[in-house]
Amino acid sequence: MAAPIFTVVVTALLSRKRLSRIRTVGLSVAIAGAGVFFLGIPATGSHRLLGDLVFLAAAACWASYTMLGAPLLSRLAAPTVTVYATAAGTLALGLIAAAELSDVRWSELDLGFWLNQAYLGALPTALAYVLYYRAVSQVGPAIAAAAMFLVPAFGLSCAWMLLGESISLTQSLGAALMFVGAWLNSRGDATRETTPAPEPVDVRS
Repeated sequence: MAAPIFTVVVTALLSRKRLSRIRTVGLSVAIAGAGVFFLGIPATGSHRLLGDLVFLAAAACWASYTMLGAPLLSRLAAPTVTVYATAAGTLALGLIAAAELSDVRWSELDLGFWLNQAYLGALPTALAYVLYYRAVSQVGPAIAAAAMFLVPAFGLSCAWMLLGESISLTQSLGAALMFVGAWLNSRGDATRETTPAPEPVDVRS
């Protein structure tokens, strides 16, 4: 949830543009919702601090990915930018994973594993990234990144509907706040754009 915060703040600083009041409220509500949501998840493991720092680093990378890709979208289509970004990421991860390939027991990987990889590559990666970059080109990086507040809320809803997982009252409240915050954030620019400009004053009168 730090990624949209980084993106909105850095975008505002670079553009030297103050956030509208409604967007500030929306961002605050979404952040509060994220805090409430994750309070409902029990802390596990002995390396929680290290894990949180890694998550913050990942959020910073995602914010950079969003903002650096935005200028390219004025010249290239969203699928093209996504292909370049995915190819670069694949190369980087491939170099890191190369040392471990010899330990993989390829014969034990069944059809279910490969179908799962195909699904992950087609929908949550290819399609989702193209739609995300298309949103960046349409509404800008700040608003598109703010939609990431909806990810845990939708993930929780799907887990409840499809997998029968239970949802705590704390998580439901946090998800609701993130929905409201994301909606207010998207409404901020829409409200400003639809506000009629003042009528010019005729100084001759």
